Amino acid sequence: ADASGDSCNSASVKGSVVYNVKSASNTEKIILGWQVPSANYFGVQVSMTPAEGTLSSPKICEKTEKTLLVKGLKANTEYSFTFTALDSESKLGSETTTIKIKTLETTPADKTAPAEVTELKAASGDGLVVLTWKNPSDEDFYGVQISAEPAEGVLANPVVVTSNTFTASALTNEKSYKFTLKTIDDSLNVSAGVFVD
Repeated sequence: ADASGDSCNSASVKGSVVYNVKSASNTEKIILGWQVPSANYFGVQVSMTPAEGTLSSPKICEKTEKTLLVKGLKANTEYSFTFTALDSESKLGSETTTIKIKTLETTPADKTAPAEVTELKAASGDGLVVLTWKNPSDEDFYGVQISAEPAEGVLANPVVVTSNTFTASALTNEKSYKFTLKTIDDSLNVSAGVFVD
């Protein structure tokens, strides 16, 4: 089928582009975080120019994925990241967001991780746990990396969030989990972490 014939009257629901893109970098890594529209959002394809490191080819991020860590980059190099919306049939839409980020020229002098999160709470529901916390006031604070033991559901792999709440879903009822939250700063320093179970 030729997708070029699709029009605005297509049966598929169109996706929307990400917004409030946030980034942090050091000499060889860039981390991206973004917000997504609440309605009719199905995911986004992230690509970069020049294509290098762990993003040497475009990556599809589902709507639950709102961060991406790109490793294996060159120091003092500007990269252009393009986010392209996916529609309900996972086809690329015409809406894009582009952001330019430069890796640092030298290793950052800042080797100090941000303060830990405080007031960490967990509320369980049917197959899910809602985590809430207070972020530190460090000026260079970027976000929080969340992991679970045992790793399961949306936390099968650690995720990074830039808010102060997260819903760990697709979990098993009546099972105990330990959630660890580590803070990250703009130089990609990571704290020891705090946990709740």
